[in-house]
Amino acid sequence: ERLHSTVLDTGIAIPHGASVEGITDVQAVMGLFPEGIVSASGGKKAYAVLLFLSPLVGRSLHMKFLQRIARVFGDPTTVREIAAGKTGDEVHERLGAIESQLR
Repeated sequence: ERLHSTVLDTGIAIPHGASVEGITDVQAVMGLFPEGIVSASGGKKAYAVLLFLSPLVGRSLHMKFLQRIARVFGDPTTVREIAAGKTGDEVHERLGAIESQLR
């Protein structure tokens, strides 16, 4: 983050790593910040941080996951709605509904 911010204009940060040994599928974790946090570089505010790692083999998995993130979190209003979720179940349900609409 200090070298290059991963915060998009929509308010989501997507720090990620590719070619990680010891995993066989994309692994992800999300942190939500309803008030936002300021990026270490660039000063942009993130309301959601989605950290993900992809396996050593399967570069296409990495790119497909990035594409999904871009589709789901392509709107600043959506990012803010997700960040305001009160429970993991609520956020998970909202993300599922968004993905269903995009299919």
